[in-house]
Amino acid sequence: MRITIVIPTFYPAVIYGGPTFSSLYTCRALAKQNQYVSVVTTNVNREKRLDVSTKDWVSMDGFRVRYFKETITDRFSWDMLWEITPILKKSDVVHVQPIFNFSTLLTLWICKRNNIPVFISPRGAMGNWIMGQGLKFKKIWLNHLMKPLITNARWFATSEQEKEEIKNHYSEAIVEVIPNGIELDEYVNATTYSRREFMQTYAGCQDTPDFILVSLGRLHKKKGYDILLPVIKRLRNSGVNLRLFIAGDDEGEKASLQSWITENEMGETIYIIDPISGQNKINFLSNADLFVLTSHNENFGNVYAEALAAGTPIIASIYTPWLDVEKFGCGRTVDLNPDSIFDAIKNQLLNQDRSEVRELAQKYVAQFSWSNVGTKYIAYYNQCLKNTN
Repeated sequence: MRITIVIPTFYPAVIYGGPTFSSLYTCRALAKQNQYVSVVTTNVNREKRLDVSTKDWVSMDGFRVRYFKETITDRFSWDMLWEITPILKKSDVVHVQPIFNFSTLLTLWICKRNNIPVFISPRGAMGNWIMGQGLKFKKIWLNHLMKPLITNARWFATSEQEKEEIKNHYSEAIVEVIPNGIELDEYVNATTYSRREFMQTYAGCQDTPDFILVSLGRLHKKKGYDILLPVIKRLRNSGVNLRLFIAGDDEGEKASLQSWITENEMGETIYIIDPISGQNKINFLSNADLFVLTSHNENFGNVYAEALAAGTPIIASIYTPWLDVEKFGCGRTVDLNPDSIFDAIKNQLLNQDRSEVRELAQKYVAQFSWSNVGTKYIAYYNQCLKNTN
């Protein structure tokens, strides 16, 4: 099957966080199952440009990528406008993601005009909190620009929560739920650190706390760090000897978070460190007592799955799709009330058997292997093509 994925940013544009990796791994999973996968994207990398060829196809992990030169950052590519149509016409299916981008409208228009089967993944862009940012513009986009182009489109959601978000805007939408995946094999061989070794590695000191908490995520308002930090102070003041490490790229919040840490004399309790990846990230997650991320909204949240694959329990907000971790004994979910977060963290830390929770977490997350995800995509593509024909 010839599958073309149209996405405005793609690997190695890792500055955009989890969606960069989930789209990369989706392509790998499809290619491993002998699908002919083409990615149409741009060379955008926020303020910079990716160091990639924008003249021809680039081979990558069994599939190919066409990076078009971005004319207006995160908004528009003239080259894509002129060259994308023949690429799409050669496709059996087209999968476009996310939704608030010129490339999405362009692709939907071409597919509608040429009767090409098209699938849409919002990638969390239709969540209530996200929609609240620039609400008027986004409603115009969905109701007046996209709506006429999606009469025959089908949708992918990564959770039942995201499916509901799509249906809230387009009640007649046909939505298939397929979660993101994770490369489970990568998490098997983590290096084990003592707490002192962890502190030396990530903070450069010889401290030995009773508990280490970690978080991964862009330093963005969506992630709720402004809610989490005062809770950590309250836990420390209540006698819990803990440290929190936050690793992520700055998206406008680092200065205010760092200022809060300084003003509240929490510099020896809360550490904001540079983004981490690869084996370093796996070691970071595996050696923590708890992963905490109190996001306002996540359509999936790859970092939660990564923490669980590393054997670390999670604290997630109820505005994420991780509500069943409590049932499986590998974490807790909370609303964004400081008291709820305080109680959840304290109870998880003081009452967990770390070895038992590690086993439960890894057992639970096994369902999200990328091979399973790839199989589900292919089956649904084929089902839709059969129904169309």
